[in-house]
Amino acid sequence: MDKSKYKSDVAILSVTTTEFQAVMHFHNWRARTIMGDDQIYEGF
Repeated sequence: MDKSKYKSDVAILSVTTTEFQAVMHFHNWRARTIMGDDQIYEGF
Protein backbone atom coordinates (compact mmCIF):
# COMPACT_ATOMS: atom_id res chain seq x y z
CA MET A 1 0.00 0.00 0.00
CA ASP A 2 1.35 3.42 -0.99
CA LYS A 3 1.04 5.49 2.19
CA SER A 4 2.29 8.67 0.50
CA LYS A 5 -1.23 9.37 -0.79
CA TYR A 6 -2.59 9.53 2.77
CA LYS A 7 -1.89 13.06 3.97
CA SER A 8 -3.49 14.19 7.20
CA ASP A 9 -2.39 16.00 10.32
CA VAL A 10 -5.33 15.22 12.58
CA ALA A 11 -7.99 12.53 12.78
CA ILE A 12 -11.27 12.94 14.65
CA LEU A 13 -13.08 9.74 15.49
CA SER A 14 -16.67 9.66 16.69
CA VAL A 15 -18.47 6.72 18.22
CA THR A 16 -22.05 7.93 18.34
CA THR A 17 -24.24 9.74 15.84
CA THR A 18 -24.53 12.65 18.30
CA GLU A 19 -20.74 13.05 18.41
CA PHE A 20 -20.51 12.81 14.63
CA GLN A 21 -23.19 15.47 14.10
CA ALA A 22 -21.51 17.81 16.60
CA VAL A 23 -18.17 17.56 14.78
CA MET A 24 -19.81 17.98 11.36
CA HIS A 25 -21.48 21.17 12.58
CA PHE A 26 -18.19 23.10 12.81
CA HIS A 27 -16.72 22.67 9.32
CA ASN A 28 -17.76 22.39 5.70
CA TRP A 29 -16.88 18.68 5.47
CA ARG A 30 -16.94 16.70 2.22
CA ALA A 31 -17.16 12.94 1.76
CA ARG A 32 -13.94 11.48 0.35
CA THR A 33 -13.12 7.99 -0.80
CA ILE A 34 -9.84 6.27 -1.63
CA MET A 35 -9.66 3.79 -4.48
CA GLY A 36 -9.47 0.27 -3.11
CA ASP A 37 -10.77 1.33 0.33
CA ASP A 38 -14.49 0.88 1.14
CA GLN A 39 -14.38 3.41 3.99
CA ILE A 40 -15.89 6.87 3.44
CA TYR A 41 -13.85 9.68 4.95
CA GLU A 42 -15.10 13.16 5.76
CA GLY A 43 -12.63 15.97 5.16
CA PHE A 44 -12.34 19.60 4.23
